[in-house]
Amino acid sequence: MKPVWKLVLFFCLLGSCIPTYIDHVSVKTIATERKNEDWIQIKKLFVNCYGNMSTRIVSESIYSAVNKKMQKKGSISDFHFETIFANSPVTSIRNVEMNGYDGFMFFYPKEIASIDNSTKRVEFGIPISPGSTLVGGGYGSSYEESFRVELFNSKKELVYKGEIKFHFDPGKEAVYDRIAVKLITQLQAASISLW
Repeated sequence: MKPVWKLVLFFCLLGSCIPTYIDHVSVKTIATERKNEDWIQIKKLFVNCYGNMSTRIVSESIYSAVNKKMQKKGSISDFHFETIFANSPVTSIRNVEMNGYDGFMFFYPKEIASIDNSTKRVEFGIPISPGSTLVGGGYGSSYEESFRVELFNSKKELVYKGEIKFHFDPGKEAVYDRIAVKLITQLQAASISLW
C-alpha cells in the first residue's frame, strides 16, 4: 500500500505545478510620424496610468520593473495613477513639467479588466485502481489586458506609440520583468533610450 500512496502524492504534486494556460506577453510598436534617425535619451521620466484598482496593481508593477532598470543606469522616474482619464496628455505634462522631466509616458487600458481569482489553472486525474480516479484541481489568478503606450519628449511631441498585451497571473514577479525588457527593447528599436 505504501508505494501506491507515494505515487499518488507524487502525481498530486506534479499536477499542482502544471498550469492550464501559459502566460502571454507581447509588446509592439505602432508607427508614429517621427523619423527614427534622431536618437532620444530620457534621463528623468514621468509615468502616468489610468484605470481601475486591478489596472493600478498591474501598472505599478510594470512601472517598478522599468524603474529598477532605469535606476541601475542612473536615470530616475516617477509614477502617478488616476482612476479617471480627465486630462489630455499635454495638460498632464503641463501639470508636472516644472519638475524637470524630459520624458512623459502614458498607459491607457484599452478595456478596463479585473483580476480573476477563480481561474482554474490546474486540473488532474490520477488512477488509483481499476475504475477509480483521484481528481483534483487548483485555482489561481489571471489578468488579461491591453495597454496603449504613448511617450512624449520634453517638447510635448509624441515620439513613441505602442501596445502591451498580456494574459498572466499578476502574482508572478518575473512576468513584469519580461514586460519591462520587451518595452525597453521596443523603445530602443525606435531610437529611444531611458538612460
